[in-house]
Amino acid sequence: MTLRTALELGRVSNLPTVWSNVIAGIVLAGVEPRLATVLLLCVAGSLFYTGGMFLNDYFDRDSDAATRPERPIPSGAAGAVTVRSAGFALLAAAAAVAALAARPYANVRPTLFAAGALAALIVLYDFSHKKNPTGPVVMGLCRVMLYVTASCAVVGAINPTVATGAALLFFYLIGLTYAAKMEDAPRPMASWPLVCLGVAPLWFAAAASGALGSIPAATAPAPTAPPPDFGYIVPVWGLVACFAAVTVMTTRRLLSQGKPSVGASIAVFVAAIALLDACSIALTGRPGLAMATAALCPLTLALQRFVRGT
Repeated sequence: MTLRTALELGRVSNLPTVWSNVIAGIVLAGVEPRLATVLLLCVAGSLFYTGGMFLNDYFDRDSDAATRPERPIPSGAAGAVTVRSAGFALLAAAAAVAALAARPYANVRPTLFAAGALAALIVLYDFSHKKNPTGPVVMGLCRVMLYVTASCAVVGAINPTVATGAALLFFYLIGLTYAAKMEDAPRPMASWPLVCLGVAPLWFAAAASGALGSIPAATAPAPTAPPPDFGYIVPVWGLVACFAAVTVMTTRRLLSQGKPSVGASIAVFVAAIALLDACSIALTGRPGLAMATAALCPLTLALQRFVRGT
């Protein structure tokens, strides 16, 4: 198996969205971790993702032979046994790296529990998603567990802020995964589950509006009131507007063009995960870090030009 084949199997162009998940999970946990911890957790997340993608191709090898013969296993570029062994090895390595990241915080046990749950969900999804109607839910839980694993590594648990961010990500992933199923569906699918994609943008808009609502009006007789913090408001609203626009425009494209646009639409939806994470981070009062996280969205789109993300 060549390096190029391994990169294709791992869909490595989507890894920046894994890093944004990890960063969001840490920030929402409310701590300032060591840089080494952030890097290790990003490595762990990357290993989880690539391992999951390897196993996805392994379990889908028969269906890919019929519908996507260019994929590495049916094309003969990679052996099925090799891909399966590498996938499970990557998941084991991911759990070990996550535990290493948690060690300075004495949170190895809860981190290993979360990492084990994540690995189990990944295998469950890869094994059953073709025939499992709850596949989008399982996929959503896989991404949620990236938040949970990162939070457990640095604080040993999850707080309500992490839970809220994870819930928004969960609904978005349900919509995204359901949309991806449209590509191989033998007949037209209902479009109503795509409303899950709109939960996060609506919540972010409501949260940002609440922040604005707390700012005194310019005509109000409150001379001692602090001025509006536009250094916070502008990035928040900019990110929320950008995320909402990308979600709406991509959904409209998907619904108007149907199957021919599914692959391209899913690639954009995946990249926009970084925008979702950036919005969550921005609402914690970290606009600079939020903008940096948002930059992982165009990075993902750029990498997808070299390695397909779907």
